[in-house]
Amino acid sequence: TISWFVSSSPASGSVLTVQSLESASNSVSPALCPSPTHILSLWPRQTPMASSPRPKMDAVLTEAIKACFQKSGASVVAIRKYIMRKYPSLELERRGYLLKQALKRELNRGVIKQVKGKGASGSFIVVQKSRKTPQ
Repeated sequence: TISWFVSSSPASGSVLTVQSLESASNSVSPALCPSPTHILSLWPRQTPMASSPRPKMDAVLTEAIKACFQKSGASVVAIRKYIMRKYPSLELERRGYLLKQALKRELNRGVIKQVKGKGASGSFIVVQKSRKTPQ
């Protein structure tokens, strides 16, 4: 029978070692040594879309536009300030490209509309979803 255990030494750090029970001391019983597959099954599994510490930028952008809404739309500067104040984990001052990409993506989807300016400047509004009535 083979037992798995972690041994640590100052020179090598933590090392996973395999040692047969015959050469190990009699104090280790097979019932106390779980199999490696059992250990891995206890480890929490990561899913591709696991809950991330950061919120989705598209949802944050539409929230910011709605919160900063003026009659003429929400400016990019106001949107940026709102996001930096409410979501510091996004590090928008260092990663400004996130806002620019989200603006472009939401414009292409038709979720937001640019009312002033060009590109990633100017003012934006959230487009109201129109209800189509059957004729």
